[in-house]
Amino acid sequence: MSYSAKLLGVAGIGLALQGLTFGIWATSNARMPLGPVVTLSAVFLVATLIVLRHLLQPLDQVTKFMASYVEKGEITDLPDHNQDDMGLLMRNARNTVVKLDRSMKEIQVASQIDVLTGISNRSASLERLHQDLARSDRTLMPISMIVADIDEFKKINDAYGPSVGDACLQHFVKVAADSIREGDWVGRWGGDEFIIVLWGADTEIAESVIWRLKRNLASSEDAHEAGIKLTASYGFTTHLPGQLDYEFVSKADLAVLNAKKQGRNRVCSEPMLR
Repeated sequence: MSYSAKLLGVAGIGLALQGLTFGIWATSNARMPLGPVVTLSAVFLVATLIVLRHLLQPLDQVTKFMASYVEKGEITDLPDHNQDDMGLLMRNARNTVVKLDRSMKEIQVASQIDVLTGISNRSASLERLHQDLARSDRTLMPISMIVADIDEFKKINDAYGPSVGDACLQHFVKVAADSIREGDWVGRWGGDEFIIVLWGADTEIAESVIWRLKRNLASSEDAHEAGIKLTASYGFTTHLPGQLDYEFVSKADLAVLNAKKQGRNRVCSEPMLR
């Protein structure tokens, strides 16, 4: 039986019972007192409303289910065992929300990933960096940041075209990812600029990671079959707990600028924040 048929059936039976009650009273030769008739009619009315309320309860469940997702982002339990129209509505509502939630999460992840290299883009890198710095303040652990800028990247793009430039960026990211420690991460900072964040790393550790990256980049295969060998300039600084985030980022950016001013394939450090 369909859900609408259930509602109409219950309402019809309730009305019929009330009509029957008053009909019997009206046609009774004994003219029974009206009070008991009204009481019996009220009982039938209340019973009808209770049954209708029970039938309408799934609508409340769907409403609460949708409100929970919209307001809190939570997917709660939603019974869907009924085989009528309401059961179909509940199943469709849950399936739709699950698919929507999955799509929203995929979009969110995609919005944080640099499509070319597969690592965090700048906005996601900034968010993750701020989280790491907050964690550093809580745990009193140092954190270092390296900014790497590929040398003469514009010349590579101009000479070989954007597709070769893209291959060079992908090559650098692969070598960088293979050169860092577990728990460290690489993010794209700009066009040909990347950051490497080193958790629990002081200046000495940061320097050792840079030199390992330089060695690995130098000994790796060509970045492209055109015979391109990449180098990069590196700037780094170490953050101490309690320092302002923007000062820390500015120090690392200034360090890589100084490294590029000194020439290709250089490393420049900024003093730890005081």
